[in-house]
Amino acid sequence: KIKTTKEKLNNFRLKSYLKVISMFPQIKLVGLSGSAAMNNASNKDDIDLFIIASTNRIWTTRLVCLITATLFGIKRSRLEKNVSDKVCLNLFFDEKNIEVPDFKRNYYIAHEIIQLKPLINKDYTYEMFLYRNRWVCDIFPNVEFPTSSPQKRGSSDSRFPIRSGMTLILDFIENFLKKIQLYLINKHKTKEIITDTQLWFFPEDFEDKLPEFARKKLN
Repeated sequence: KIKTTKEKLNNFRLKSYLKVISMFPQIKLVGLSGSAAMNNASNKDDIDLFIIASTNRIWTTRLVCLITATLFGIKRSRLEKNVSDKVCLNLFFDEKNIEVPDFKRNYYIAHEIIQLKPLINKDYTYEMFLYRNRWVCDIFPNVEFPTSSPQKRGSSDSRFPIRSGMTLILDFIENFLKKIQLYLINKHKTKEIITDTQLWFFPEDFEDKLPEFARKKLN
């Protein structure tokens, strides 16, 4: 399955997709998760991606990722059965809240975080994600996570401190896109978890099907 996983990750459409979305400044991290991250993907498996967006741009980021994946023909649809080599965009975090919530802190999620592979990583976002989720080390004490907050590089926007007008426009677009997407999501909503800073799109929560020890919460 290692060979199959490598073939999936070297797929021209996936590589082109990642190259395009990396150009959008609001996309801070794209992480590979699931079976592909563990080099255990089969031919029929999709590719799970975890996205961290810049502050207050989670809905803009989600739409960019979805539209771009659709244009490249690799977006997994909600009811699609043939998902081989399609990207599953089911988890989005805002960079101001990248800590996994308490009710999700279990053996399964901890293992997923350990196996996460950064495909796009800007301003040490991946390292910051690990640092802010050091609770994983309480479950797997042999894992080494950053013990201090990574020092972020200054963004290119720092040269332009006065951008209130542009910020207001982008905030308006973000709120508009949020309303549209929430309307569409609520038409088919099941067990998805949606907050202002985290989007967990798992219509069937895989954790519910795991053995009890994997679902065990961190005390």
